[in-house]
Amino acid sequence: MISRRATIIAATAAIAIVTPAVIAAALFSGRAPPAEDSPTWVVTRFTAHLEAGRHADAFALFDFEDKAQFLLPDLWPAGDAEDRAAMVSLLKDLLFTAFATARDAGFYADGTTLAETRVAADHAMVEETPNPTEGRADESIRYWLKRDRGQWRIYDRTYRIGRQSYDARGTMDQVRGKIAAQLGHPPTLREVAKNAPTWVGKLRRRRVEIDQ
Repeated sequence: MISRRATIIAATAAIAIVTPAVIAAALFSGRAPPAEDSPTWVVTRFTAHLEAGRHADAFALFDFEDKAQFLLPDLWPAGDAEDRAAMVSLLKDLLFTAFATARDAGFYADGTTLAETRVAADHAMVEETPNPTEGRADESIRYWLKRDRGQWRIYDRTYRIGRQSYDARGTMDQVRGKIAAQLGHPPTLREVAKNAPTWVGKLRRRRVEIDQ
């Protein structure tokens, strides 16, 4: 799998499209819209569905099992169907919470720009950046996508501010440590899914230097 923090080669072209919170006739301000099922189009649909409360439609565009395997590579294979479903449910809740937090903090208030970069033929990164306003921090949300059976799907969503990228796997490692101390033994996948909500949000997110 292509690294979620892979260096993007300078020769790769980026597609910049200005978007408001929801899809409308004037969505692209006179620019041609992205091709349907392109990485940019998938991200646009994803955020529009979340904003409109169509969570099931949004979640269908995100590969939560891939995300779970990335966060818990040693526990996921040992989990049964019920354990995996519980973990996916937790990740859906956390994803919507992250979206709502960004929305309530004004991330989407003045519209955003989407810049698409092909990392490989079947992998892409779409970076969503708030349109510049006075006093706004240099921040963005990065969506990582892969083409699976002819369709683009999101498999990760990361946050960048300045040169710092926030690593969800580092946070999950801290959460697992807290759960292990609480239980007195290394947690199973089911125990992580059950107990993680107690700790997520209380821990400082891990910062990782990234290439610009």
